[in-house]
Amino acid sequence: MKFGRVFLALTRGDRRLNNSNALMARKWRNLVDALDSGSSRRKPVGVQVPPFALHCLPWCLLLSLVLACQSEAERLQAETVYHLESALRILEETRGNTDAAVSNLEKYLSENRLRMAEIKTRAHLLMSRMAKEERDAFSRRAMERTRPLMERIETLARTYPDPPRIMAKLREFM
Repeated sequence: MKFGRVFLALTRGDRRLNNSNALMARKWRNLVDALDSGSSRRKPVGVQVPPFALHCLPWCLLLSLVLACQSEAERLQAETVYHLESALRILEETRGNTDAAVSNLEKYLSENRLRMAEIKTRAHLLMSRMAKEERDAFSRRAMERTRPLMERIETLARTYPDPPRIMAKLREFM
């Protein structure tokens, strides 16, 4: 309601406004006057599209459609792979330093724990609604995507001075 009264005061040129509102009123009046005088009208501008862009456009549209049509199962798998890749990156960055690795893994988990739990819950719910063949195919695809990452993570964890500590944190990712 206050905004409405201030706006009415601005449009009427009310003298009871304080200095900051008066300054705003002058700016509004200048803007309204500029719009009214026609100085804000623009001529239409033509745009020429380069020929190579016309060849790329169908591919870009196709790619966006494919990505938009990604199933929920594929999105969940992609997020799981992302978290595993993040764990791998942390282990590679802190190579050999168990304390730093555990600290960085714990920090990552604290920032992403809720999202990771939501992914697991949604995946279990999704799998419970699938037919047996579909569930088996989903599990097979998930293993194909995550097995190489998990093997690299486990191999890298074994190079640390205290592998059980690292593996305990990594179990929270899996």
